[in-house]
Amino acid sequence: MFFNTGFWNIFFPVRKNLAIGLGLFASTNVEEVRSIIAHEFGHFAQSSMRVGAILYVANKVITDLAYRRDKLDSLMLRWRLEDGIWGFWGKTTQSVVIKFRNLMDALFRSQQRNYMKLSRQMEYDADAVACRLVGKEIFTSALCKIQQNSKAFDFYNRILGNLLNQGQIVSDYWKGYNLTVPDMKAMDFHISTYDRVETSPYDEGVHSRVIIEEIWESHPSIHKRIEQAPDIEIKQVKKSMLAWDLVSDTLKAQVSDAILKQAKGDNTPIKELNWDNYKKMFEQKIEMSIFPNEIEPFFNRMIIGLSKVTSADNPINDLNRKVIMEYEQAISDMTTLDALYKGKVPVKYFIYNGREYNVENVPIDEHRQYLESLTEQAKSIDGAIRALALSKTQNVELIEAAYDAIFYSQSITERISNDFLTVKQDIIKELNAANISGEEDFESLKDWLDSYETALKDVLKSLKYRQLVPFMSKEEHEHMIGFLDASRSFFNGINGDAVNHMFAVTDWIMSIHDNMNHAAKMVIVNTLLDKELPETDFLKLWIAQEQTEAKSEDDTHEEDCKERVVIDSPHGILNLAIPTDEEIDTVYYQEWFRYRM
Repeated sequence: MFFNTGFWNIFFPVRKNLAIGLGLFASTNVEEVRSIIAHEFGHFAQSSMRVGAILYVANKVITDLAYRRDKLDSLMLRWRLEDGIWGFWGKTTQSVVIKFRNLMDALFRSQQRNYMKLSRQMEYDADAVACRLVGKEIFTSALCKIQQNSKAFDFYNRILGNLLNQGQIVSDYWKGYNLTVPDMKAMDFHISTYDRVETSPYDEGVHSRVIIEEIWESHPSIHKRIEQAPDIEIKQVKKSMLAWDLVSDTLKAQVSDAILKQAKGDNTPIKELNWDNYKKMFEQKIEMSIFPNEIEPFFNRMIIGLSKVTSADNPINDLNRKVIMEYEQAISDMTTLDALYKGKVPVKYFIYNGREYNVENVPIDEHRQYLESLTEQAKSIDGAIRALALSKTQNVELIEAAYDAIFYSQSITERISNDFLTVKQDIIKELNAANISGEEDFESLKDWLDSYETALKDVLKSLKYRQLVPFMSKEEHEHMIGFLDASRSFFNGINGDAVNHMFAVTDWIMSIHDNMNHAAKMVIVNTLLDKELPETDFLKLWIAQEQTEAKSEDDTHEEDCKERVVIDSPHGILNLAIPTDEEIDTVYYQEWFRYRM
């Protein structure tokens, strides 16, 4: 449900609109769809709709005052850089404007917080309308199926996105989804049927120890909505009917065509797949790219260490699965507690492990001890999995190389994530805000970009280019080496193209190493499950490099002289083992390495 907004809506009735996505009708029955639409009509009846329209206009005014930059800002900047009375007037005027904008920013955040609270209450009230029509049981089932369908369609849309990257697409959006459903169920996706009544949402694992009031959420959690829904029981006299049967074939075709047209774009040549090829490609990509359910929690994460394990017990069990999930949640909770400790979350109280705390007494030390205990357990589990993989292979060298590739790629992606991605977002925010109040701010931003560039080049110096050959295109290789070889981009000023190129190199580094990490893990996973191994040629590069590094220093130097490229950069002479164009063109570079879900 949404409504028209504008200045005159403050004084005249608000036009209300309802949009219904056809995905809603998949696996739901007619009564469940009735409950969802009744919920939206409950919003129609709320007098707070007018409040929403007023707040929208007010927000636009406040945000323009707080964040928008116009000709006045440019004029104040020119005044500030002048000498004499004009410089004094520019500095004074800008100081007043900045204080006023800070006040508007605080006002915006305060009213947003209050409106989010009102919005959550509006959801509870609209839920009550649905329960009075169909009862709590049907309404609860509808909410649960929306959660299930959302995850299923997200996964399906990623499949289509990957096909589009390869210049291919299905001819019918809905048929493609239906063909995908059996495989998703086999992958443990929770997809219900229209004649089944769901009683609780899918629990995705262990719960966070930290509970904070949802001050910025417009909708309460599904658990809270079910808990707060009025306990109304209505006897259903009609037999449930699949909601999808309500939709005409013409409308299904129109929506499918519109979705696919939007996905393809107008100028992109796209080949339509026949259904046999779609199923074959889909199953192949699942085989190569998705960890099986029984092993997914152990590998869809950062492997932190390998404790020596002598036990012959199979570590892939439910008990260890829970330990790993608790460990991952504990890491997330530590991030939340750190934000609370630093005052980055605007709350006074929160709950940790069932007890209430205030922000002056955040239990970081207690949680750190809990996390350290789980870390040791996780290391032991990772070590046991490695020992099991080594015991099940006839090529120990291959498994060792796979773990080398995993730990190397993790070290790079962790460094990029911790040291670059957050800074990158801050720089983008600063550039988009155009909040440069003078020469000092401009120089500060220039120095910030220069430092980022220097640090990124340090990362590029440390990359194992020879082992990365299968995971990067020639274009990425040329751009990264060109970036490393180039002189400082921000020495004399800020250039937009240089900024974009620098950030693109950052993203390439992440993507390349993510692909390597996943490919190496799939080798270990398939070994553990006694399945046919995927392509392993990329690991031969690791093995060959290990053998080369094991030679004497003199022999290694003589061997590498032919293969190394000397780069004269602003940061000194770099002697890097960089692949030649012939190596980039080898069979090692294959398209499936580029596949990412």
